[in-house]
Amino acid sequence: MTTIKKTTCVLFLLLITLSFAAYSQSASSTPEERAQRWDNWMKEQLALTPEQQGKVQEINLRYAKQNENLKTATASRREKFKELRSTDKEKDNELKTILTKDQFHIYQEKKKAFQQEMMKSYRNK
Repeated sequence: MTTIKKTTCVLFLLLITLSFAAYSQSASSTPEERAQRWDNWMKEQLALTPEQQGKVQEINLRYAKQNENLKTATASRREKFKELRSTDKEKDNELKTILTKDQFHIYQEKKKAFQQEMMKSYRNK
């Protein structure tokens, strides 16, 4: 892979991740509200069991709060991106242990579709 392609790929991933973070961290909502939206969506779309719901709620809230702290951190954009990407992977790894294989697949597809939607809206601005 050429250096230009690698750079383009990295920039594309950065844009997608930051877009996802921007949407999930809209200025008009609190971490608790953002976590609740994900909880509700996951409960409905993934048919979570009561046991899964409690675990998912805790994870969503914890990561929403971490991302809120990151939003106000004094780190560079690059450092924030690296941290955001790292916490996103950690969250996915935790969810993977709670969700069934099919549930996790649906979750990943929703996340991917959302990222594509954000990319599309970013290009149209």
